[in-house]
Amino acid sequence: MCRMLWSDMRKNRKIFDCFIFFNELDILDIRLNTLDPHIDQFVLVESTRTFTGQPKPLFFEENRQRFKKFLHKITHVIVDDMPRDAENPYVCEAHQRSAIGRGLGAAGPDDLIIVSDADEIPRPDVLRGALEKAAGRITYFEGVYYHFYLNWRLSGRKDLMTSRMIEFRNFHDGWLLRSTKGRRSASLPPWAEYLIWLPYAARRHKAFLRRQVCREGCWHFSFMMSPEDVRRKLSAYKTPDRLKATKSLPEAVEQRIAQRRSMFDGDIVKVSMEELPDYVRKHRKKFKHMLEGEDAPA
Repeated sequence: MCRMLWSDMRKNRKIFDCFIFFNELDILDIRLNTLDPHIDQFVLVESTRTFTGQPKPLFFEENRQRFKKFLHKITHVIVDDMPRDAENPYVCEAHQRSAIGRGLGAAGPDDLIIVSDADEIPRPDVLRGALEKAAGRITYFEGVYYHFYLNWRLSGRKDLMTSRMIEFRNFHDGWLLRSTKGRRSASLPPWAEYLIWLPYAARRHKAFLRRQVCREGCWHFSFMMSPEDVRRKLSAYKTPDRLKATKSLPEAVEQRIAQRRSMFDGDIVKVSMEELPDYVRKHRKKFKHMLEGEDAPA
């Protein structure tokens, strides 16, 4: 019965889950197992260079066998043509996100394209609910942030900068979709802000598109790594204006963890396992190193 209802909601549309990947192998494990029943094809985009131009290994390619049960559903796009002379890391970021299109050769006009980072995982229940109104819209999955441990949530931080979904007929470029803001103004009344957003989205996507916002629709698991790996990732990805260099030093990261302070200076609260993906709850021993406390009580 559930499968019939799910099939009816999809209306014969395929769903492509597209994301850029750095080295988040445990997060990838959670993503694939969480979304597999709902996704027809995963498009994993991995580059031979970081956003700042540093050479990097192809971590997914080196660990393919860990994900062998999903390989038939994964289109692995290797980006080996990063701009070499780009002084701004955003140029390389845009290039890698644009490469998502290289993995969508099998997509049809009615199919749905999700664009994310690997650590931004749409909630399956929210995804199912969003399908009914997905046509003619950009769907934004509001991100709820978690830092350092899976069960450490940033207090009060949510935004529309994470996963989003669009029909392939209106998909032009991964970077274009990613950079289409979900909200144009925080100060205007909602109705006035929406009137500004509509022509903004139409200009960018060459089509009249409405907006669907799915509240708390996405887990955003950031910095689930050692302090040294946090420093390494920030040096490879981030520009100075996004995070001050002093915040990326291992000792500074360790201090933040001890104080339960996020990389964005917000407070962190420990949450119940019930808030996490089913796959994590069912395999808590497997992810013990990513949970604060062995039994991870609230």
